[in-house]
Amino acid sequence: MRIKIKTIVFGLISIFLIFTFLVLLINTPIFDAKLNPKITKVLNQRSLPKTEGNAYYAIMGIKASSDKNIVATGFQLIKRYQANRAVKKDELTQEDYNEILNVKEDIDQQWLDKFGKCQSKSGEDCLGKLAKILSTSQNKSSRLLLMQQRYDKIINMNKYANFNDITMGTPFPDYIYLLRLGNLKKAELYMLPEKYGFLLQVSKELKFFKMQLVHGEMILDQMVAQANIRNNIQHLSNYLRNYNVPENELAIIDSLLTPLTKDELDISRGYISESRTLFKAIDDAEFFDLDYILFQSNDYHNLFYKYFTEPYVKMSKMSSIEIVEAVKDGYIDSILEEKNSLLGYSPSSLYNFSGKAMLSGGFCDNCWDYAARVHDLNNIISLVKLQLELKTNNQSNIKQAILNSKVTDNYTKNAFEYEAKDNSIYFKCLDERYSKCSIKL
Repeated sequence: MRIKIKTIVFGLISIFLIFTFLVLLINTPIFDAKLNPKITKVLNQRSLPKTEGNAYYAIMGIKASSDKNIVATGFQLIKRYQANRAVKKDELTQEDYNEILNVKEDIDQQWLDKFGKCQSKSGEDCLGKLAKILSTSQNKSSRLLLMQQRYDKIINMNKYANFNDITMGTPFPDYIYLLRLGNLKKAELYMLPEKYGFLLQVSKELKFFKMQLVHGEMILDQMVAQANIRNNIQHLSNYLRNYNVPENELAIIDSLLTPLTKDELDISRGYISESRTLFKAIDDAEFFDLDYILFQSNDYHNLFYKYFTEPYVKMSKMSSIEIVEAVKDGYIDSILEEKNSLLGYSPSSLYNFSGKAMLSGGFCDNCWDYAARVHDLNNIISLVKLQLELKTNNQSNIKQAILNSKVTDNYTKNAFEYEAKDNSIYFKCLDERYSKCSIKL
């Protein structure tokens, strides 16, 4: 009996060991999948873009001391970052910033605190409030005057090109300064009886940030650009709502409310950049943890490309109606369901088990919202176009005027919704973080 039990135990242990050996064997590099050729294109890196007239470098270097050229300083920061990476230090240290920028860390904090934020919410005249603060404040500091000069220089640039060898530690440009300085500039012009200067400044910003939206390499570039465009569109809406706008200015506003082009709606560059960053992080990592014993790099890349890169790039190239239909038909849900089914009770799930587990961890499952956000922005432009039409024609029956208008919801091609309670027009946002996108009349 003992011999029989020992034989069974020995047999079970042998089966377990053989099974473990086979699982480990098929997860050795020799059995890794062949890399999808499309990923090779994603991994392609360009050399550093030229500095001349490049707003990317200028924003990187905007905080430099007064004696420095901001474009050259931004380029110097990136070169230092590359040098740091060459010695396995994926960051710019505070010492690097101090040396290259040659300023104290909090040099701009005084004027940032003094003038505060100007978050342009629906119906709120935040530029008017900021203009009042400006009118009662004392003379500007020399630092703020310098920063405003730099803002003027950047916003008139016609090139935005950052390098595409981006990692988890890549430093970001100081976008917040552009937003805050832009609001200050517009608030100063907003104080004047005639608003032509304010409208001209909005026009310059719309042009600049649309350029950034098209040429920005990272999702962050594109989301900052769309946020700034949305901010300016909201400023126009608030101006229409809170003031009696002269007829000649109504015509200017109308010319500014142009829909986003196909290229401006397409944020596929950002999704490709995010994919490249992750692929590089995996390729550069040195995995020693037991979690990564069952990990196949090429297979993981292929799966990530299939379930993240490819579908999100595809959605980025859709029209507003197409992307709504795709969501309604469960395009993303079906991809997520298939992705999550990779881990199961099938023996095949043991191949690249760690990679499949990592993929099923929910990384960026809702990142299609970035594409949704740009389409929502395009529809908000249409909302303000309708607001302008209603103000110009001075309609008494607003609901009927909305129904009769040729300005319609880009998603449904039907009339926009009207909320009498707060006198607003709205549509259901595609970005699922919000229930509705609205403009107060």
